[in-house]
Amino acid sequence: MGRGEVAVGCGPESAVTVFLVAPDRSGGQNVDMDALPFTLTAEAEAQIADCLAVAERSPRNENLLPSLRLSFNFQTWDSEDRITERFDGESWDECGESPDDVRKHGFLPLQLCGRTVWFPPYELEALTGKRLVVETIGVGVPQPADKKVRLLRAV
Repeated sequence: MGRGEVAVGCGPESAVTVFLVAPDRSGGQNVDMDALPFTLTAEAEAQIADCLAVAERSPRNENLLPSLRLSFNFQTWDSEDRITERFDGESWDECGESPDDVRKHGFLPLQLCGRTVWFPPYELEALTGKRLVVETIGVGVPQPADKKVRLLRAV
């Protein structure tokens, strides 16, 4: 495991704690990442692992690096560009990032479920002292209660 990486278990534990190692930023500021722990439930861990496995099998993700990103606006659209699902609260999404964007924005690598997952430093700060959980959220449009999805949330 290199600088800036940390191992997070993928076992049946109910929660694991993540402690980041300060990344080596030659010629730049060395931010103390040890002060940014977060935890995740086994359910959140399983959802992340499932999404990573699906993404790995998709040819469209072939040149992308997996990331976990903070979202302030969950939406899906139909084929006619109408919003079919919407949640305006914060949630965390499994995404894919280009290697150029990862370098340009200084993403930090973490080992989650045996895979390297990249986090933007400013979004990783948002997890400080929090726990990732899976919550059932109403996302129906126009009535949220009409449709529910399971989203990653930091509490």
